[in-house]
Amino acid sequence: GSRFAQLIILPYARNLKVTEAKELAKSERGEKGFGSTGF
Repeated sequence: GSRFAQLIILPYARNLKVTEAKELAKSERGEKGFGSTGF
């Protein structure tokens, strides 16, 4: 038979602490996003 769907059930953290940054440090990517090829 062919598989047409897959489900993985994982626990999640309920008490996440999120901190908003005012500014981010410069990176090698510069203005490009995550996984950018540079084009």
